[in-house]
Amino acid sequence: MQGLSVFDPAALAVLAPFRERPPFEPLTSREREVLTLMAEGMSNRSISDALSISEHTAKFHVNAVMAKLGVQKRTEAVTRAVRLGLIIL
Repeated sequence: MQGLSVFDPAALAVLAPFRERPPFEPLTSREREVLTLMAEGMSNRSISDALSISEHTAKFHVNAVMAKLGVQKRTEAVTRAVRLGLIIL
């Protein structure tokens, strides 16, 4: 009823190696906002307009998100974020 899942500890031990590890550093609230906008396909310019920040600052946040998630491309960042449960598409 509360949306919780119950698993047998033996089953979790089998599945544990396949889970992705969370990022080393948690994302800030601003980085989560930027990640959500990245998932919507927004460019740095569009992100800067939506958040009322400079394009340079938007690019800085995008790069920080990608570094924390350990990826090289925006699409990889979105994919990893979905797998980690940081965003829902």
